[in-house]
Amino acid sequence: YYMNVFDRIKNKKETVRDSIGIILHHDRTEKYFNISGAPNFGPDGSVIGIVGTFKDVTELKYSEESYRLFINGTNDHCFYLGSYQKSYRLARNRTVCVKVGMEHGQDQGASPVEILTFMDQNLRGGEALPQLDRPKQRGNVVEVRFRSSVAVVKAELCFTADSGIWEQRRWQAVDAQIDGQTITARLPAQRPLTYFVSVKDDRGALVTSEHEVIAE
Repeated sequence: YYMNVFDRIKNKKETVRDSIGIILHHDRTEKYFNISGAPNFGPDGSVIGIVGTFKDVTELKYSEESYRLFINGTNDHCFYLGSYQKSYRLARNRTVCVKVGMEHGQDQGASPVEILTFMDQNLRGGEALPQLDRPKQRGNVVEVRFRSSVAVVKAELCFTADSGIWEQRRWQAVDAQIDGQTITARLPAQRPLTYFVSVKDDRGALVTSEHEVIAE
């Protein structure tokens, strides 16, 4: 993205104002940048440089977008986790809640406490649901940072070593360790492995990280 902007300024001698683009950060998160610039001309009219600004506006862009809550079950026969992940990644401001064994249905989809908590958060200024970063794997240990304005009472590593059809995979959950705003858990040795981390707050609301896949 930014190389194209610099090419427009330097080689096409264009002035660019408030061009917004996305750059992939080293931690795999996407960052929004606002670039403005113009060519700096020498005495002979040739471009000898570029003057401008390069500003991180990620927080501003996120604040402009609506928040969305995504709730699903690990074995939902209509919304498989693979395609479901592609959908929720399109929303910048998202909260993900994937429940082990939650069935597909009208009642099941309408009853989770997370829905009312999310609505209270956004319409009445209530305490927000916890927010989890993407898991970071170091060897056989996974670490997830989280932010929460209410007490978090439980964390789990949810995983399956099965592959194939999503709705037929068998999932397990084991306790994870909470230390401040960091959750750690030891990954099982089986491969391939699909896993995510969940936290439950003192209101009973559950929030999860994205699922990650470790190939054989």
